[in-house]
Amino acid sequence: MKDLTYLEQKPIAVLGAGGIGKAIAADCVLGGQDVILCDLEPFASKTLANLENGFRFHGAQTNKYGFYREGVAYFNKTTTSVKEAVEDAGIIIVAVPAVGHTIFFKEIIKYVKDGQIIHIFPDNYGTLLYR
Repeated sequence: MKDLTYLEQKPIAVLGAGGIGKAIAADCVLGGQDVILCDLEPFASKTLANLENGFRFHGAQTNKYGFYREGVAYFNKTTTSVKEAVEDAGIIIVAVPAVGHTIFFKEIIKYVKDGQIIHIFPDNYGTLLYR
């Protein structure tokens, strides 16, 4: 198995700041990770608005394993620049609907480096599209 400990000191880039992107990003922050949250226009003016006060993560969180996480997440950075988000990231999470994959993939491909890990949520054929 490949040693992935180098990822521990790198920020996580979350691309897409809708409900899923913000939830993933907030969970990572509350878990102790540095997170850069990125979205593109025409959505970013709304999805990245008012985050200087943090993103509150709360509510009923019932699940199979009894995991619970609550608090206010403050992102290290919010940006509309894919380059700025992914250039130093260890993990890149694409959290947009399938219709948004192509626009993000065209930007990611310019800046991705060996050793970075890309997760696509939901995938919906995204892995093959990215390849």
